[in-house]
Amino acid sequence: MFETIPHDKWHDLAADAFAYGFCFARFFGPSGTQRLCESIEIGNEPGLYDDATYRTVFENMARGVRKGDPKMKIATCAVVNGPSHRYAKSLECFKGLENLYDVISFHCYAEVEGWPTWRRSFPEDPKIKFLREIRDVIAWRDKHAPGKAVWLTEFGWDACTKPPPTSGDFAKWESSTETQQAQWLVRAFLVFARIGLERAYVFFFDDKDEPHVHGSSGITREYKPKPSFYALAHLFQTLGEYRFEGVLVGREGDLYVYDVRHGQDRGRGVRVAWSPTGSGRRLRAALPAPPGTIQWAQRMPLKEGPAESVSYNQSGGQITLDVDESPVYMGFTEF
Repeated sequence: MFETIPHDKWHDLAADAFAYGFCFARFFGPSGTQRLCESIEIGNEPGLYDDATYRTVFENMARGVRKGDPKMKIATCAVVNGPSHRYAKSLECFKGLENLYDVISFHCYAEVEGWPTWRRSFPEDPKIKFLREIRDVIAWRDKHAPGKAVWLTEFGWDACTKPPPTSGDFAKWESSTETQQAQWLVRAFLVFARIGLERAYVFFFDDKDEPHVHGSSGITREYKPKPSFYALAHLFQTLGEYRFEGVLVGREGDLYVYDVRHGQDRGRGVRVAWSPTGSGRRLRAALPAPPGTIQWAQRMPLKEGPAESVSYNQSGGQITLDVDESPVYMGFTEF
């Protein structure tokens, strides 16, 4: 978070940045004395530094990291495929420095609008920029920095149980519900797998139920699990060893069905189906039956305990079942 230090307070910007990167990597890096970090992000949202100043810091700190521990991955700050602004630097700032970074990092939220409501929508919403902006960063990587990883290092939804304040900046702020937060986080990870995003980090891990931006975005509340905690834990337990295989159904506003396969055993798969809206919609859906034998069917949970079993009818190569905004997972084996 060096951007909190005015750049003119550094004794020697280039030399100090190099020394910091070198010492950090040598001490914390995967080959260092402590081995606590596998990667370093050089700046988070360094918009208080102009582009030239940030590039000086980035280039020299990255060189220091490379010398301190060549195994440590270097990530850019939060970037944008466009002009730099207060919270992100333009991807153009990194042209010519491809040998000094391994990861393109960026932040993206499913906003319908910013101030005064900061209202957010569901991840698949075609009317907002959320997925388009993510695809834009991936496309820039493919064209200008092939082989680099792309990490979404901030995304998420607030879910507050309190009303907004009666005055001030957040008087018109709009929250998502706790159920929506859980559904949209899980569905976002599924869509990210489809578009080829390597990593995505939920912001934030814990909250205090405060009615403002990022004030209720945790998956725990004062370290007690929220519905999103149970939904994400189930996602990890169910699909953690699986890899995206393909889209079977992709009808906007109606039905999404994806297939994933086990990373080490191609005979094991999971078919995932959900309603890609934000309206609480429920439908009786007919979808292609998975190959082989269905072993189980569960709906994404919102609380502790076993996930709800889902009943279905199978006939003529199709499965008919109730689908809603919470994804249904159908495990199958094929031999």
